[in-house]
Amino acid sequence: MWISGVMRLVFLVYLITAAWQDFKYRAIRFYVFAGFGITGGVLRFTFLCMECSIPGSWQPAVADLVMALGIGGGLLVLSVLTRQAVGVGDGWFFVVSALYLGFWKNVLLLAGGLFICFCYCSGLLVWGRLHRVSVRKRKIPFLPFLIPVCLGIVRL
Repeated sequence: MWISGVMRLVFLVYLITAAWQDFKYRAIRFYVFAGFGITGGVLRFTFLCMECSIPGSWQPAVADLVMALGIGGGLLVLSVLTRQAVGVGDGWFFVVSALYLGFWKNVLLLAGGLFICFCYCSGLLVWGRLHRVSVRKRKIPFLPFLIPVCLGIVRL
């Protein structure tokens, strides 16, 4: 279906834009979330209308979307509880990505990004110990770690 290809392409542009801003400024501008969120909402609604022409078939699709939104919502709650050790922008990123990916691909994106980030931070910690440099206070932008995972997901 052509709409899913458009959604993948728009999501890839969204991720690259958000990851660049996270890397460069350590923050993501509101207009990125608003613009891609509105676009994702329109595309998801169009996708649901095209896919769910059979009566009663919309319920699993809506349940998938609600669960996917819960991932971003959970990160936003975690951000408040940890006094923004987990960034608010990361939570909002996953709220918007839910519109494009759905639940399981959103879970895969988060888990894959966490794994790659873990590997990088472990290497950074070892490097710091070997060079006797404290890396404790370093802030690492999370969204750039999602790009390689996204490239795999977009192909699924």
